[in-house]
Amino acid sequence: MADKLYKLPKRTEPARLAFLIYDRCSKMAIDQLLRNLRCDAKEKALMKAAYERALAAARLHPDDAETDLIASRIVHIVQRGELNLWRIVDFALQGLRKS
Repeated sequence: MADKLYKLPKRTEPARLAFLIYDRCSKMAIDQLLRNLRCDAKEKALMKAAYERALAAARLHPDDAETDLIASRIVHIVQRGELNLWRIVDFALQGLRKS
C-alpha cells in the first residue's frame, strides 16, 4: 500500500475513501477462503470486489472481526448464483447494519 499514491478529489465520499485506503490489503479474509475454492477467475474477481466494497460501505478495516463473516457470506451468495456486485454487497451486509 505504501508504494501506491492516490490523488483524491477535493470531495471524496467516506466509503470511497475507505476503499482507496484499504485497497488490496494483504492477508484479507476473502483471500483465505478463495485459496481453496474451486471456481473460475471471474467469480473470484467478483468476490474480491464485493468484499472490498462491503468493507468500505461498512467502514471496516480488514483486521476487524466481522470481516470473516462478510467474506463467508459473499462466497456463499456467489456460489448460489448471484452475480450482481451490489446485490452481493447488500446481502453480505444484511444484519450488520445498525438502524
